[in-house]
Amino acid sequence: MRRIRTLLPEYITLHSIVGFPLKAIPRAQTPQQFDALVKRIEADSYRYPGHYRLRLRLLAILGYGYIITIFILLCASLWGIRYLLIYAGMSVATTLDPIVVVLGLGFIRLFLVYIPAPKGISITRAQAPKLFKTIDRFTQTLNTPHLHQVLLTDELNAAIAQRPRFGIVGWQKNYLLLGLPLMQVLSPEQFQAVVVHELGHLAGNDGKFSSWIYRVRQVWFDLAERFEFTHQGGWLFRRFFQWYGPFFKAYSFVLARANEYEADQAAAKWVGVQPKAEALIQSRIYSHFLHETVWPQLFQQTITSAEPPDHPITTVLAHLQRGPSADMARSSVELALMDATDHDDTHPCLSDRLRSLGYTVNLDALPSPPGITAADYFLGDALAGWIDQLDIAWMTEHHNTWRTRHRIRQHQMACLARLNAKIPTGLTPEEMWKRADLTQLFEGRAPATPLFKAVLEVSPHHPHANYHLGKTLVEQDNWEGILYLEKAMECDSSLVIPCAELLYEVYQVRQQFNKAESYRQRRQHHQAFWAIAKDEYMTLRPSDRFQPHDLPPAECQQLSDYLHHCEEVQRAYLVQKVTHASSGSPIYILGVVRQMVAGRGADYMNNTAFSTWLKAGICFSAELQIAVLSHPSMPLYQAFQPIQQARIYARPR
Repeated sequence: MRRIRTLLPEYITLHSIVGFPLKAIPRAQTPQQFDALVKRIEADSYRYPGHYRLRLRLLAILGYGYIITIFILLCASLWGIRYLLIYAGMSVATTLDPIVVVLGLGFIRLFLVYIPAPKGISITRAQAPKLFKTIDRFTQTLNTPHLHQVLLTDELNAAIAQRPRFGIVGWQKNYLLLGLPLMQVLSPEQFQAVVVHELGHLAGNDGKFSSWIYRVRQVWFDLAERFEFTHQGGWLFRRFFQWYGPFFKAYSFVLARANEYEADQAAAKWVGVQPKAEALIQSRIYSHFLHETVWPQLFQQTITSAEPPDHPITTVLAHLQRGPSADMARSSVELALMDATDHDDTHPCLSDRLRSLGYTVNLDALPSPPGITAADYFLGDALAGWIDQLDIAWMTEHHNTWRTRHRIRQHQMACLARLNAKIPTGLTPEEMWKRADLTQLFEGRAPATPLFKAVLEVSPHHPHANYHLGKTLVEQDNWEGILYLEKAMECDSSLVIPCAELLYEVYQVRQQFNKAESYRQRRQHHQAFWAIAKDEYMTLRPSDRFQPHDLPPAECQQLSDYLHHCEEVQRAYLVQKVTHASSGSPIYILGVVRQMVAGRGADYMNNTAFSTWLKAGICFSAELQIAVLSHPSMPLYQAFQPIQQARIYARPR
């Protein structure tokens, strides 16, 4: 389950249908330095827990202290200047009074962090008496603060959320978020273990301290991101929070990780080890099923339909009720048990959480689907009404993004048609790869297989062509695919984990258990490396180092020609990101400056959707990330502009 969180304005659900924006988590250290710092702090916290908590408390107060100190110095300086002018007999001194007030208000406005309320349907005590009776019992048992609101959501998850009413000042409102899909796949006992786990984050004095630290943590991250990606705050605040944010993140990370274990123990104590362990296992099984099968099937409709389906949550719940096959359930647990706890997520891995509970998984006797679900037990006859409300809420929230996704699919289909029409005159290697990839998306693996082979005849070391061809072959019990998967891992380390998972299953089926174990270990060992490497790959900030790209002129011209047909692109810059942990392939960043185009109106896409749409039609063999440079003064724009030969396109005036 997701631990306690403070809601941020840019929160994106797991099933976002227009793709994820580039992460913008502030940090001054490299990922390796952060990893080493967390390990050192963890070791200190085990040896001297009291000293660790004291340092963490003082570090949290430091952020407030710095802001207050700067504010006092600013006001003192202005008043000092005022009195000097009065002493010199200058009448202009009196005009400084309103200036001091205006600057003070501007300073306060700088640190106002607006945090919206969490999304969900409010449940009242009269509507779900059984549910509230259970919540009341455990809040009293655990001595938790008052819950102001219980919300029903469409996620396969549960969470405690705290919303500070006054930004950095606090006075939080407490929410308990309960996902109806989660209630649909758990028994009443398993669901109670989840509720106790979430409430455990608030339990007692330790819970109050932890939740305060977590709120401070999120607010400081938001401020650090704001200062880095805008010109707000000036160099004084920006420099401080670029140092302070990552340092405080590392210290608070250790507490957040420990709280997960403590919340698990609370659930085991008051509900039982078995219900808690089974809740963890069932959540992992159905989460894998939901995101690998159910949501992709639903989103497949965006190819033909510009409007979302009428009953999306009803459809999702029906799939969850049928559940995954026994083989898929076993496979998802096996893959989850391969994970190792790292410093990329505050949650420990499944195997460590089960081990701390003293529970041993039997892959041949996984938990059965519940006879009576928690949704039926706690919501009763009102369940159908809640489902209808979630259907309406989901369609309302995702209507625009669904239409955007449809536009992106239509753009991809037009791109595929254009490439198919160009076959007689010949395709470039980049166009061959794009055609194979889109053919698999729209027509399936069988028609795409010969196209992937054609790509590899021209570019034998193309990592993704090797991966997709290898995956198709091994799933057809053609063991020639093993060679392609091995080549994919050699060419791009970002593919080691998915390839190792496939090869583990291949050798399990062939009963070559020693070979399967070697791939399990390879995946596990690589996970620690990739947790560091993917952070550099997925993040983009002005403080990163960029260098000139190394693409040949022909490929740059091909990219420029494509951008010329995208009316909203005014200028484009292509650079290569310098990384500390090599991901096995270069990281290219395409920065584009948009221009307003007449007649867009309701069809206007936000920057995230536009970058996804733009990338959908680009023929580019390597991995490419797109950043929309919203304004010429944007720090990223200033980082790209001086790089030699970075500008690859400028629309003629």
